Amino acid sequence: MNEFQILDIRNYLLSKNLPVDLLMEVEDHFVAHVNDLCQTKAMCFGDAFAKVKEFWKEDLTESYYYNGKSTTQFVKEIKTRQLNKILLSSFIATASLVFLLYLLAFSVSNEIFTEVLPCIIIIYLSIAGMHYLINFNVFRFSKNNPKIRLNIYQNGNILVFLAGFATIVLGNTYNALSEEIHNFLTGNSSVGFASFLILLITIWFYTFGFLMQMRFVKSAKKTMKMMKFSKLPF
Repeated sequence: MNEFQILDIRNYLLSKNLPVDLLMEVEDHFVAHVNDLCQTKAMCFGDAFAKVKEFWKEDLTESYYYNGKSTTQFVKEIKTRQLNKILLSSFIATASLVFLLYLLAFSVSNEIFTEVLPCIIIIYLSIAGMHYLINFNVFRFSKNNPKIRLNIYQNGNILVFLAGFATIVLGNTYNALSEEIHNFLTGNSSVGFASFLILLITIWFYTFGFLMQMRFVKSAKKTMKMMKFSKLPF
């Protein structure tokens, strides 16, 4: 199979709006399948390519997300599975952190808890920022090439920024919130439930977004390296 034939396959897959990581994976399957048909069935490239497209027709059928954005059934199913895994991981991480806060609330006085909790929150929420700066070249590439979708996790870290914004907004009320949360966790008052709920939602939003950000970077680095050595355009 020559370069122009492979380019025909890539252009077809690009028309299906696949993210680059999945596009390259599907392209490998297409090339291997077309080559196999050409060799074993003595088909010409055009006939073999048409047969492979028919084989993948259902997976590459146009589908839509809840927000109306177009995708393919193949991508939608993979993204749903991966998001469910991240969702579960974020719930476990959030529950673990809340459990540690629960233990802390019973281990220290109200005054110490009020001083320590804001520090814990700030440190925890700053991890994503440090991860972003360490991998800034990946995010810069994504920003400078808006038409290239590197993987299914792209732009998922928007929740990190939302959580960070919520933290800044609540910054001046940390001491009051911490005291109410301590009272709620130790069972001294039910008034702090609202404050605890705000903290819980903020932590979960952040954790989910941060896990998305980590997956994006890990996958994007591999994809960018493969794109660098690819002779064909994306």
